[in-house]
Order: sequence, then structure tokens, then C-alpha cells
Amino acid sequence: MITLAVIGLAMSVMVTGSKTLLPQTRLRGSADRLVSALESARTWAVLEGHTLEFCYDLEQQSCSFWLPYETDEEGKEIGPGRTLKSPPEALDPGIAIAMVRLPGGENRDKGQVILEISPMGRVAPHEVVVVNAEHPDTEVMTVRINGLSNRAQVFKGDVTMETVGDADFQ
Repeated sequence: MITLAVIGLAMSVMVTGSKTLLPQTRLRGSADRLVSALESARTWAVLEGHTLEFCYDLEQQSCSFWLPYETDEEGKEIGPGRTLKSPPEALDPGIAIAMVRLPGGENRDKGQVILEISPMGRVAPHEVVVVNAEHPDTEVMTVRINGLSNRAQVFKGDVTMETVGDADFQ
């Protein structure tokens, strides 16, 4: 009888705990997936020595990257257009890109945000706010791409990067 009570108590803790952990795990997984996709694009740009365009699609809740021109089967540039190098990678169900913050205080919460990645793997500093659509006020993560190191960090909550000016270095 005591064994059944202990098993029942353990099961109730597991069921209630898993309901709160699952959305947080999906949220963190989606944030990590964005970081991974950006790192893949940067690596591709460096290894191939080409400029890429990386796209956060806020309508489709996905990201992808492409060459900013058309290529033939051999990879030679043939004219204007796009050559997809990574198909759109969707976020987990119920997870959304709420906003992309760009330099100069420009916040984008609709459409596509396209960033250029140089052949050296450099990309403009920016932040991507990822939310659980069911609880957008409490379940939030911020992916921050540093402009100097291009290092990506994931923070819990809606974290805004402070602007740094010349006076900060005197």
C-alpha cells in the first residue's frame, strides 16, 4: 500500500512538472535552433567565400539563408535572384518570433528580416525575441548576436542590449 502511494505521488509530480517544462523546453529548443541556423549560414559563407542573406520570417515563423543571386548547376553566378542554400526551418509549434531588434533602435515584428552575412562570417548585431504564443508575457527568450564577436547568446526573458557609445570607452 505504501509503495502504491509513493508511485502515485511520483506520477503526479511527473505529470504536473512535465506540463510546465515542455513549453519551456520547446522555447529553448527553438532559440537554440535559430542560433544553430545562423551559425550554419556563417560557416557556409566563410567556407565558400560568398556573401549570404539570412532571413527571419516572422509570418512563417522560420529562418533560412540563400545566395543573393541565381546560380547554375555548377554554382556559377548567372544573374539576379536568389539561390536557396537552406530551406526554411520552422520553429516548434506554439513558439513564435515576436520581434527582431536591429541596430539603431529599429524593431521589426512583421514580415521578413533579411541580414547580410559577409564572406568573413560577419553579421549585424541584433536580438531575436522568441515567445511561447500561449504565454507571451511570461515565457520569453532573447537570442542576442554580438556585433564585435558575432557570438550568439540565449537569455531568459526579453533582454534589451544597451547601446554603447564612444564616451563609454574614455
